Amino acid sequence: MKNVPAIFIVLIAFSGCRFYNDFPREYRSTNELSHEIKLEVHLAGLKNRVSNADTFFVSKIMVTQEVIPSNHYDTNQVLDIEPERFFEMVDVIQSSFDKNSGSYCRKITLLEYEEGSSMSLKLLTAFTMGVPCLVGMPANWTSTRVKIQHECFDDSEDLISSTRAVGYNKTFVAMYWGFGADARKRSTQLAMKEALINSQQ
Repeated sequence: MKNVPAIFIVLIAFSGCRFYNDFPREYRSTNELSHEIKLEVHLAGLKNRVSNADTFFVSKIMVTQEVIPSNHYDTNQVLDIEPERFFEMVDVIQSSFDKNSGSYCRKITLLEYEEGSSMSLKLLTAFTMGVPCLVGMPANWTSTRVKIQHECFDDSEDLISSTRAVGYNKTFVAMYWGFGADARKRSTQLAMKEALINSQQ
């Protein structure tokens, strides 16, 4: 019985620790030569920049961004996304493109990005001091919804086709089977993965 407090502390410390690394970040030197550019990712109607440059490169993906002045945008149409979230989605695009480049046209535009979480579960967890979480009750969930546009052009730069697709994911955070601090990354990446699959159907 003397070891019960120590066992309980260890259990609390390690329960819920999960890692999600399906799309590991690859840091490679950028190449700005036009013949090396395989895909363009465009950010339309940004609230804040995800990089200091209007055009920058992630491996062979060219990223362009369009920032809307604060006195000109409609809050229902502005794209509000943290740089880390965006780069997590680029990791997914890069991985998917490397595996199946033939399914991709030249340009993907991110049109919408929304995050969500459960205030009721967070309050319940705080009110009960997390005790129900020890037996499996979720402490929270985090969700991501993304909307993209996949465009194809011919050699004359004329638009051939344009497809819009939505991806959504909800990831639960719970002791023993949740994803902890990694839940937001997992939700973001799986939502983008679903959107890419839907855009190719």
